[in-house]
Amino acid sequence: MNFREQFSHYLDRLRKIDSAYNAFGSGTHKYAFGPRLSESDILVFETQNSCRLPEPYKTFLTEFGNGGCGPSYGVFPVGMMDSGFKIEPWPDYIKPGAAFRFTEAYNNEEILYVDALLREDFPTEDAYEEAQEIWWDEIGEANLDKYYIEHALDGAIPICHHGCALRSWLVVDEKSPEFGNIWDDLVGEEGGVAPTLKKDGSRVDFADWTLDWCAKTLEQLETNQES
Repeated sequence: MNFREQFSHYLDRLRKIDSAYNAFGSGTHKYAFGPRLSESDILVFETQNSCRLPEPYKTFLTEFGNGGCGPSYGVFPVGMMDSGFKIEPWPDYIKPGAAFRFTEAYNNEEILYVDALLREDFPTEDAYEEAQEIWWDEIGEANLDKYYIEHALDGAIPICHHGCALRSWLVVDEKSPEFGNIWDDLVGEEGGVAPTLKKDGSRVDFADWTLDWCAKTLEQLETNQES
């Protein structure tokens, strides 16, 4: 079976077994989708953003819908992402048309601790904490901004969030060897960025990512049903 057939098969089973939306995030997407996009809609998006959407993702958008049922809280509509508790249009820092520069997991935590204060340099805990507050306002917050910029996933688009500002991104820079692969954005927990991997260490594309979620969710629901 191709991706469309496999996903449809899983959806039928998930909808039957999880009508109460017990699976994580299913209460948000409810195994439903936004309106389907046309090939023309996708071409307009690709032209406007100077990128190319991978085929499995295009199938999702045209055969199922523009956002909806998927891992965690579901797949974002194209051009949108989480902002607090809402789904809103992308901010300016999303750059699908830029080059995707990563090939392996990357996390430069040293940026966060540039000019950091040491507890032993202060006579008391109160003195340290007071100095720490000043350091954060003058240096620490700027370090955090630099950390985010250093790990920006240019050449990719956000497709899903998992809570706590943790997200999955899809690489849309067709010149990159990572084109079509899913990457984990762990910056919200100072974990850097990394490719999503299968058990054998190989890369995960949109179809793999979606179908793996289906299989694992279905297995968990069936196990819970039996217990």
